[in-house]
Parts: sequence; C-alpha cells; structure tokens
Amino acid sequence: MDYGYLWGIVRYNDTVHTVTTGNKEVNFKNEQLIFAIKSSILMLSIYFIASKFAIERSWFVALSVFIVSLPVWLSGVYTTTIKKIKHLSGFVNKGLLFNLFSGRIFQVIFLIIWALFSSFFMLIQFYSYDNIQWFIFFLTIPVFWLIFSYCKKLTTHELKPYLVVNTALEWTRMVCPLIMLTIYIVLNFIFPNVQSFESIHDAIEFKKQALQNMNGSPLVYELSRVLAIYDGFKAYALAGIGEESRFAAILILSIGGLIIFYNACAMLSCLVIPSHEYRRLVNPLTPVDNSKNLPNPNIFFISAIATFIFIFVYIPIFSYIDSWTLEIQKVRVVIESTVTAKVEEIDGFVYQIGTHQEIDKLKNETLKKMNLPKQLLNEQVDRAFDKLEGKVGNYLDWYYSLQGEYTRIYKMLTGELDTYMENQLKNTLQNEDAFKDVQASVEKAISEHDAAQQEYLNVVKIILEKNKVSDFGGYTKKILKQSSLASVFTPPSHRDIINIKSRMFATGTTVAIGSMTALISKKIVTKVIGKGTLKLASKFLAKVAASEIIGTGGGAAAGATAGAAIGSVVPGIGTAIGAAVGGILGGFGVGIATDAAILKLEEVYSRDNFKKEIINSIEDSRREFKESLAQ
Repeated sequence: MDYGYLWGIVRYNDTVHTVTTGNKEVNFKNEQLIFAIKSSILMLSIYFIASKFAIERSWFVALSVFIVSLPVWLSGVYTTTIKKIKHLSGFVNKGLLFNLFSGRIFQVIFLIIWALFSSFFMLIQFYSYDNIQWFIFFLTIPVFWLIFSYCKKLTTHELKPYLVVNTALEWTRMVCPLIMLTIYIVLNFIFPNVQSFESIHDAIEFKKQALQNMNGSPLVYELSRVLAIYDGFKAYALAGIGEESRFAAILILSIGGLIIFYNACAMLSCLVIPSHEYRRLVNPLTPVDNSKNLPNPNIFFISAIATFIFIFVYIPIFSYIDSWTLEIQKVRVVIESTVTAKVEEIDGFVYQIGTHQEIDKLKNETLKKMNLPKQLLNEQVDRAFDKLEGKVGNYLDWYYSLQGEYTRIYKMLTGELDTYMENQLKNTLQNEDAFKDVQASVEKAISEHDAAQQEYLNVVKIILEKNKVSDFGGYTKKILKQSSLASVFTPPSHRDIINIKSRMFATGTTVAIGSMTALISKKIVTKVIGKGTLKLASKFLAKVAASEIIGTGGGAAAGATAGAAIGSVVPGIGTAIGAAVGGILGGFGVGIATDAAILKLEEVYSRDNFKKEIINSIEDSRREFKESLAQ
C-alpha cells in the first residue's frame, strides 16, 4: 500500500475534515451533526417507548416492537443484500446457479424473526434500566460514530464504492458492541448493586416483585417473568462482585449486553446508510449505482406488500399470541397457588399471608383509642384564663394600697423593686390553681396515649408469634410483602398529643400539681415586663416619693404648732417637748393622709390603663395557648 498517497488524500484541519474521492468531497462535520440529531431523536424515541412499554395495552406493545425492530431489520437486510451482490459478482451469466444463490427470502424471514424477538427483549430489559444503564446505552451514539467514521476512512480508497458503507458497518457492529460491553461491565464493577441476597432464588423473587405493576400485555408480563430469572442471576452475581462470582457476573452481563448493544448499533446503522443505497433492497442484485428513483408501480407494489404484512399478518399473529399467553397465565396462577406458599417477610423472618394487614388494622384501632378532647380543653382553658383575669383586680388592690405603697418604697431603697413587683403579680395569678382541670385533662390524654402504645407493642408481639412460619411443607415460598421489624414495632402516635407533650412537659408525661398554672403565670408576667408596664409603674412611684417629702415637711410644721399648745396645757411637759411630740404625730398623720390622697389620685388616673395592659398580656397568652393545642 502506498501510505504516502493515502496520507495525501486524507486531510485534517481544525474545522472540517474531508476525504476526497475522485471529484466528490464529503463534509464530515456536517455528516456528524446530522447523525447526532437523527440518532438523538431515535434514542429518545426508544426511551419514551420503553417507559410506556410495560404498562400500556397490547396494541401499544405490538406497535412498539414493530417500530423498534424496523431499523434492525433494514440494516440486516442491507448487509445481506451487499453480501449477495459480492458473492454473485463472479457470475458472468444469470443462469440457474445465479438464480439459486441470489434468493434472499430465507435470510429476510430469519432477520424478521430476529429483529422482532431481539427488539422485544430490549424493550423488556429497558423497563428495569437505571440511570447508569441508560447513560451507557446513549453513550453508544458517539462510540458508534467514531468507529464507523474511522472504518469508512480506511475502506473508502481500498474497496469498490458499493462495499464501502456496508464493510464499515460490519466492522463497526463487531467492534462497537464489544467496546460498549466492556464499558458496561467496568461501570457495573465501579457501581455494584448494593442489594444483597442470601440465595439466587431470593434474587429472582425480588426481581419478580418489580413486575407487579406490569398490567398491560399478558405476553409482556409472562416474558418479563422469564427474564426476571436472568435479572435475578445477574443481581445475585453483581452483589457478590469482588468474591468468587466475578467470572459469573461478567458472563451473565455479557449475555444481555451483547444483544442490547448489537441492536443499538444495528439501529444506528440505518442512519448512516445513504438513502439511495436502500433501493438495493428492492432492485435486482447488481454492484452498479442505484441512484435512479424507483418507478411508481414498484413503490405501489412495495407499499401494498408492507401494509398487508403489517395489518393482516403481523397484528393478527401478535394478537393470537397475546390471547394465548393470557390463557397460559390463568393456568400458571392456578398451578402456583397449589405449589407455592405465599408468605410475608419481616426482617428475614417469614410470616403467614395477612400479617401486615392484621398489624395495619391494629394500628388503626390504636389510633382510635388516642383522643385529645379539644372542645373540652378549649372550654377549660377559657375558664382558666378568665380566672387569671379576675385576679388582676386583686393585684391592683394591693398596688393601690398604703401597705403596697410603703413596701414598694422600701424595696426601691434596697434596689429590689422590679423583682418584687414581678413576684407579686406572679404570686397573685397563681394563688389559685386556675389550670388544674386543663392539666388533668392533658395528663389523662397523655397517659391513655402511652398506655395505647404499650398495648399495641404487646399485641404486635402476639401477632408475630402466632403468624410466624418455619415449615413450608415442601412448598416454594413466594414473598408478597416485605417490611422491617423497626417499622412494625413503631407504635402509632397522635400528633396533637405528641406536640403538647413536647411543648408543655419537657420533663416527662406528668408534672407537679399547679405547675401548668405557674408556667402560664410566668409567661404572662414576662409579657407584662416586655411591654414595660411595671417599669412605668416604678417610675411613677419615684415621682410620688419625691412629692411626699414636701407633704411630710408641711405635716411636721403643723404638728409642732399643735404640740406647743398641748405643752402649755399639760404641766411638766413644757412647750418644747410638746412641740417635738406634736411634730412627730403630725408628720405621721399628715404624711399618711397625703399618701392616701396621692394613691387615690393615681388610682383614678392610671388603674384602668394598668389593668388593660395586664389583661392584654393575659389575652395574648390565651391565644398562644389555644394555638398550641390546635397544632
């Protein structure tokens, strides 16, 4: 081979790669773009068909298989035709031997059967594909194009024109599936199946469980059960990757992988065969160019034959097979019911059928026993807060009394005024256990809730012990439902009761008598403090204390005058002593009278507002408490 010549006619550059054959120049960049668009549409269509294949009715299945098998069949017939032309090129006359060897009917029939069967297998396999497997399938597009382009470049200047495309496709269909299979196996080793199985039987049964929603065609369902055996072997082998099953995993992956990737390459082959080359499928076998358009009679004849085969041969045969499969399915169900023990599984332990249903029924009954009397609680809460509001008057009576006044002045001098006023309000509100009934109702609901949960756990143990299966009597077990022991032993819970329990009873399910009243009173006092109500009262008291000094001085002077008069009357006491005693008495008397008057004045102007501020805080707490019950 003249490699210098070959290098001269094959040119590369950064933008467009072209190969010159005679005077014809093919732009491979445009070919690549067109192929990418057509192949993407093809593969996305297959993805859509696969997503509906297992759940749609029989008509959709028949149409899907036909559509997917058509490109597989076309590429196969094209290869068969080119091979026939090549083999017959040695004949000089079209005699008896030529006619004998030029027949393609048997190859065409075989290709029809293969295309339909393999397409059916592909679509069923696609139903169980995960994201990684779909990624590998779509990866076939660029791998196929790279191999085909390289093979076509090698053959373009070495073979006759009619052999170039087919030879490149044959090489591609041999190399590409092997490369894709290698990628498929490597990725399965990198991302192995995390599901583990104790036996191959368990793996097969697990795969059959995934077929429960395949309620479309009976043929699809029954063949899927057969393929579930293959998938079970594959899953079991992949779960043991890294152990002695490595070779088995590779072998099992290769069986289905080669079919999938070979058919994918066959379908992609149809996209790179020049349109005029398809005329060879219906024209006489000849190596010459078939660029002429088909005569109209030939087009009519081909269309009629294709329509007849699809409507009057393919559809009736598929319908018959589907109906026949339905009858077989009914027989299989009857046979399986007599030789298969249907059971349920919980964490590897086997139980009688209906165990989960019995446990679910117990959960519903347990929930019915859990009750939070919301209407009663709301009524009790309103009565409790009404009692608190009624105690505000007691607090204000103390506040506007002389005893309260003088005690506050003393606490102001010792720096304890704010704390003292807060404690007085808190003690007044919780003087009577206003929330006694509320707390009793909540504690009762929580107690009954916990008792119902404990009863549930006890009954579940009895159900499991009663329904446990250890001997199958020679029958094959079929697991209909699986769950974990943790989910079974998780008792039902009342959401409202759990919320109240977590919000109000952080230390447990019961609390000391009166603690709810104390808790609510503390929250109310905190709100009052937050609004600055008690702070304003303290500042007002400081102003009153300053004004009292003036009033007390005036009282002392009046007392001195009265004392002097007393001293002049009482012998032995004297005017000076009388004045002193009178000043003291006058100071107390006038001071108390002044304080009483100022307090009365303060009460007239501020009591209603003071009461309103405290009542508003109580109403805020009432609203928040009720909201907590409703959540």
